[in-house]
Formats: sequence, C-alpha cells, structure tokens
Amino acid sequence: MSGKIYQYLTDDHTRLNDLLAMNKKLSLDELWELCGKDVSWTTAGSSHLHAGFTAHDKTSNLTMTVDHNDHKRRLESLKLRWWGNPEGAEFHYVDFGGVVEEEGTFSGYTIPARLRIGWYCDTDRFDSEGEFFRVTIDDAVYR
Repeated sequence: MSGKIYQYLTDDHTRLNDLLAMNKKLSLDELWELCGKDVSWTTAGSSHLHAGFTAHDKTSNLTMTVDHNDHKRRLESLKLRWWGNPEGAEFHYVDFGGVVEEEGTFSGYTIPARLRIGWYCDTDRFDSEGEFFRVTIDDAVYR
C-alpha cells in the first residue's frame, strides 16, 4: 500500500476503522472529511468502497470490501493494482492486497489484527502462489 493512502487510513487512530466502528452509513462528504481531500471516494453497493488517489505520480484505486454481519461493519479485504513482477518476469500491474482474518480491540479502537497479504488478491492464485506475508497484531499503542 502506498505511504500516502496508508497515512490517510492510519491517521487519527486508524481512520478507516474509526469509520467502520461508527456503525452507521456515512455520506461521501463525511467520508471525504474523515480521510482527506486528496482521496476521492465512491461506492459500489453496500459492501464495496473505492478510494481513488495518486501516489508517486500514478493514479490508483483501492477497493475495500466490508462485511455487514451482526449489524457491525468489518473490513474484510482490500485490493489495488500494484506494479510488480511476482512471476519473476517483466514488471506489470497486478492485483495486490490482503484479507483481514481477525479484528482486535486495543485502547478502545477495533482494527484489523490478523491479515494475509500478497499478489493476485481476490483470485484463485492468491492462496496457492500470491500470499507472501502474514501479520498478527497483539497490541497497538496510539500516539
């Protein structure tokens, strides 16, 4: 994930999860105010949120899938096209992202706490050849 969008999503104790923790529908204007004016937001149904942004002079679109079980909203996955060469050949744009397997609450904020990250996100290839990083967050300190 680019540093710029990561900054937007992690400023002020993880803005994205603050947004999801609010457990209410927000207008795109409210979302825009939460995450900064350099990010354009659109939705595709109630479960997909798209953040358009520019990083390193390249325009990209981050897609976040949100699960609505038990009247709570939870980030389920995130994906964007990223420049890379996971096959070891020429560089090209490839779907890159992650799956949130578990959440954790630390100091009153609920954040993704167990994730799998890699290439070919949202395809059959993710599990077999794309995933290359797993992380578990045991504690979070906000400053």
